[in-house]
Amino acid sequence: MKSFFSLIKPNYQISSTLAKPSYSSYFLNKRFYVANAVSTDHGIKATYPYPNQITNIGKNRNLIEEAIRDHRVIKDLWGRYQKEANRNERQKIANTIIYEFAVHTATEDIVLYPVLEKYYPNIVKHNHADHHHIKEALHKLFSMKISDHGYDDILAKAIKEFEEHAAREECDHFPKLKEAIGNDKQLIKLGEEFEKIRSKVSTQSHLTTHDKMESAS
Repeated sequence: MKSFFSLIKPNYQISSTLAKPSYSSYFLNKRFYVANAVSTDHGIKATYPYPNQITNIGKNRNLIEEAIRDHRVIKDLWGRYQKEANRNERQKIANTIIYEFAVHTATEDIVLYPVLEKYYPNIVKHNHADHHHIKEALHKLFSMKISDHGYDDILAKAIKEFEEHAAREECDHFPKLKEAIGNDKQLIKLGEEFEKIRSKVSTQSHLTTHDKMESAS
């Protein structure tokens, strides 16, 4: 069995193989849509499932809003992981964090970063390095169980690095990109492309079933 799915490898390639790994029951094969990206306690009230009509989700949402929404999903999952007492569910949530990060980074690499690179190549170079470093940590976690020594520390460090990376994007990189493009219609068009590619990456990623569910008792 392969140690992980292709998207999380530092130098990944998208595969057409679809598998069904064990993810958080909150997702049930649907991403969570974070309402207005506002949650002080990462509680359930901050999220609700994507409806089946996924093509309506990205309508009139621009590229930057789509990327920020992904950030909120991962942060929300981390909050759930920290609060969850059931070991099996914690493992599923951890799997989902890794999956969501892989899909998000792949989508940014395909859609967002080529646009940003036209204006700020040095920023993109730094962001690719961030992604690579976080992927290495998450790849290591896939060969572990949450009960293994050091698992929580590795995950917490990866999340901290992700949050710092996301903060730089949201506070500095995205405003610069918005100003550089200067066209709301173009940003919306790119947002629709971001959602389209994210959906494609989500369903075509090569995933391996992670049967490390342990009894909480």
